[in-house]
This record gives sequence, C-alpha cells and structure tokens, in this order.
Amino acid sequence: MKSNHSKSRAVLFVMMRAPTTAAEPRKPLFKNEALSGGEQKGGRAKYTVEDSTIVGSTVLNPPNSFLCTKQFNSDFILKLEFKIDPQLNSGVHIHSGSFPENNNGRVHGYQVEIDPSDRAWTGGIYEDDRRSSV
Repeated sequence: MKSNHSKSRAVLFVMMRAPTTAAEPRKPLFKNEALSGGEQKGGRAKYTVEDSTIVGSTVLNPPNSFLCTKQFNSDFILKLEFKIDPQLNSGVHIHSGSFPENNNGRVHGYQVEIDPSDRAWTGGIYEDDRRSSV
C-alpha cells in the first residue's frame, strides 16, 4: 500500500545582499534552525527543518504547496542540493509572486524545474501560471 506522504529533501542555502551598502554581508533568507523567514502558500505540504535541512513532505492530490519568503528579494544567490521521490515533480520558484487578484493568491512566476523523470528537465525554466494572471 502506498503512503499518502512522501519526503522531498532540499538543502537550501539562499542568500540575499542587504540593500543598504555593498559592504554588508549577504544574509540567509531562512535560518538553519527555523523557517521564520518563510510562509506556506497553497496546498498542505509540511515543511520542517531537520539537521539544518529544509524538508518538504508532500500530500497527494491537493493544490501545489509553496514555501515562500515573506519579503521580496531582487539580488540573491541560490544554492541547493535536493533529493526527491522519482514519482514527484518539483521545482524552485524565482521571480514569482502571490497576489489576491491572481487566482486567489496562487503563486505564479518562473520555476527552476526539479524533474526526476526520463525527460530529465532539471534546471530548465518553466513559467508557472504567469500568463493566466491578471
């Protein structure tokens, strides 16, 4: 019998340059010990931190889930490693938004694909729900 839950593990090191001066150090968007810099949008996936790793546990059949930063970021470096169930499709949204007037706040924008299927599109850019936004 298949479980309704599956874990996708991502080690996430997202950095953002402070906007005041170029001399300030970059700051992580998520602290290793907590997800205090983020909020969940859509779906019912569970996000936790285990051993300084962000772990997303999927729930089958509901809408997509997104772990989003609470602030907008325009200058960042994204580095990550991931493990994913081969039956799942996932990705990391960049240059995306969530606004009430767009399909009740559905996250839309560009997604860097994580694709374990035979087509192997990992790293490709996918435009998720952007053209249908208002």
